[in-house]
Amino acid sequence: MKWRATALSLLLAACGGAAPPPTAEGARVWRHATRVEQTVIRTLSVERGVALDPGAVAEVRQQTVQEVAASVDALSVAQVESLRLDINLASLGPRGGGTRARCLITVSTVGPPERTRAILEGAATVHAHETPRIAAANGAIRAALRRLPQALAAL
Repeated sequence: MKWRATALSLLLAACGGAAPPPTAEGARVWRHATRVEQTVIRTLSVERGVALDPGAVAEVRQQTVQEVAASVDALSVAQVESLRLDINLASLGPRGGGTRARCLITVSTVGPPERTRAILEGAATVHAHETPRIAAANGAIRAALRRLPQALAAL
């Protein structure tokens, strides 16, 4: 991703425009990222038979924290802390010449009483990727989280 930002900077400079300096993809920081890490995502579970090594789970969790933090950034601290997301990788494996993942995300409000407000579902298939299982899991979670802003608006 860095080369794209650099190419854009060079293109804008060539056109006489001022471009922001390139930044790393992970350099973005959201206001609620720490709270999301600590309170919003309670579980990132993997169904029996779905194998991801601990390093891959940590990478998927960090990607999820960034995605959720971006979605809830407009909320107040109290609103963020009243949310709970349980993420379940329901399936992950070869399918259709690629690697397919499916996840379910339960969006609840913290009680009393705790109530389930929405269930978000996402799926992704990855072809020819260096780490297809991680990419498919991240893609499925991102697909589900695209619906998070609408779910939060309905609360």
